[in-house]
Amino acid sequence: MEAALHLAAKLANEPLPLGFAQVQRLYDAMLAQTERDEDEVIALGMAFGAAINERARFDWVRVSDQWGDETCVGPPHKTIHVAPISMVQKRLVRNEVIDLEQFADSVIGSVKSKIAGNQTDSW
Repeated sequence: MEAALHLAAKLANEPLPLGFAQVQRLYDAMLAQTERDEDEVIALGMAFGAAINERARFDWVRVSDQWGDETCVGPPHKTIHVAPISMVQKRLVRNEVIDLEQFADSVIGSVKSKIAGNQTDSW
């Protein structure tokens, strides 16, 4: 995780932690590329996750399910989480132009809404 975050900072030519503006610039630069380095895409996803954690006060969690293992983010002691690496990878594959900060705010709002509605368990 640390190596990926440092790679993102190096790519952005910015110190850690990266904010949404820096993450957006990285995303937009990768979107313009015809071929993408997988390690750099993962680094972008990790930086996106770190920005979500900073904004929402979420934690890093490691999730294993039928699709594999992934580093995710989610509220402390709750079973709900989001997968920032996959979120970024899928949108890059679709060449989707997106405002990542607005997207993050929507995701955070959805997670918090589910918690408020008791639609998730504690652990």
